[in-house]
Amino acid sequence: MKYGINIIVSHPASPPVAEQIAIYAKAGFDAFFLGSGITESYENIPKWAALAKGYGIRLSAVHIPLKFKGCDMDDLWRGYAAGERYRNEVKKLLDLCALGKVDKVILHVAHKIPAPAPSEEGLRSFRELEDYAKAREVQICYENCKHSEHLAAVMEGADPYHGFCYDSGHHHCYTPKEDLLGLYGARLAFTHFHDNLGHWEDLHLLPGEGTFDWSTVKKYLKNYTGTVHLELSCTYRAPYRAMKFEEFAALAYARAKELKEKL
Repeated sequence: MKYGINIIVSHPASPPVAEQIAIYAKAGFDAFFLGSGITESYENIPKWAALAKGYGIRLSAVHIPLKFKGCDMDDLWRGYAAGERYRNEVKKLLDLCALGKVDKVILHVAHKIPAPAPSEEGLRSFRELEDYAKAREVQICYENCKHSEHLAAVMEGADPYHGFCYDSGHHHCYTPKEDLLGLYGARLAFTHFHDNLGHWEDLHLLPGEGTFDWSTVKKYLKNYTGTVHLELSCTYRAPYRAMKFEEFAALAYARAKELKEKL
């Protein structure tokens, strides 16, 4: 089993991406992905991918931001014309991923609560982005969050080339009664594994420090050959922030290996 982790911006040290790559490689991780909250320019994607290769790990995915300056992804559902600016920003990132040979992006299907209702014009935008990504050999992985109706609408007509990103924390605190892996597990292409207390606030804790029942995902991972990625935050735990970043990375890797026994 291979393990990955996100670039973390919530630690007091928050090393630059290039430094985190070196730290993650030393800790033992096989891969990392860019979260949607990074503060450095996405123009560096090809450079970071090449740097990672030199350390023997890989940039496995880029999480598409929920919003860019002057637009957010809910615009896609407001109408085809309304979503043009957001589509164009996503296409820029897809081009950068293609340049860096990063073969996956993570995409939510809506942003705010409430979000605009699913619409045919919105689905037209998602299909256009799918075609654009596929032409560049980049797979879109649609992530579960709070918008189950939107996820169902997008996944129902999604090109089989694209897949599902399962987020355990979102599942536990937002839609715990839904059998998401039962619905989309056959198309599982990426994971965001983290823990929380099952409340509305998603804490992004290390696995085992919340109340998520990891046995519920075990059967769906039997045929999963991808990297198991953690998605962590230091925002809600003072002990995380008190560690040196290198110490937290090492702890995260240890917990990832412990997770293997549960999966």
